[in-house]
Formats: sequence, structure tokens, C-alpha cells
Amino acid sequence: MKKSVSIIALFAGLLFAFIFLTDYQRVSASGPLAVHPTGSIPDSVMTFFKNTCMDCHADGGNGMAKSHVNFSKWDTYSTDKQADKASDICDMITKGKMPTKGWLKNNPDLAPQKRDIDKVCKWADTFKK
Repeated sequence: MKKSVSIIALFAGLLFAFIFLTDYQRVSASGPLAVHPTGSIPDSVMTFFKNTCMDCHADGGNGMAKSHVNFSKWDTYSTDKQADKASDICDMITKGKMPTKGWLKNNPDLAPQKRDIDKVCKWADTFKK
């Protein structure tokens, strides 16, 4: 019994260490938002997208919405296309065009806050050279 508990604890510790040491996308509240060289979306930005955008803009979502940006296919976009889409996302949420009024009516508690918009736009700016 003690041996199996020790093995489980060791495995959990190694898993935690691996996740902690390889989590290069983690963003601090005060630090810059770095984009992984492949254009991956940082966790803090992805959380916002999952809560606010991916009902429509991901596989299983609205066809029209996915034609503009599909987060399920983000990693297949070229870096230039990711940069364009990130800039467009910033513009749309800054101007209040996204999320749509109908979606917001059904999800008022998920409306983008200024800190969310700032975070997304700061991330979008990391694509600029």
C-alpha cells in the first residue's frame, strides 16, 4: 500500500513539474503577453475565447462565424493569417461588434470586460513586427 501511494505521489510530482516547466504560454498579469513561435494562443487569452467566442467560432459552431475565424483550426493558419485574425478580433471586441447582441442577451455574465479586451489586444499586438 505504501509503495503504491509513493509511486502515485512520485508520478503526480513529475507530472506537475513537467507541466510547470513546459508551460511557456503562462502569462503574468503584469508581464508581456508572449506568443509561442507557432502562434499558439496564451492560456489567459484562450480562456476568454473559450468563454466568449468559441460557441460560434469553433468546430460545432456557426458556419458564418467560423468562416471569419475558427479557433479549432487556429494552428493551421499561417503566421500572417493569425496576425490578421488577431488584429480583427481586437477590433471587433473593442468596437463592441463581437460577441453579438443576441449572444450577449443569452450570456450577459460573459460580456467582455475592459481587462479582457486589453488582454486580447495586447496579445494581438505581439504579432506586429
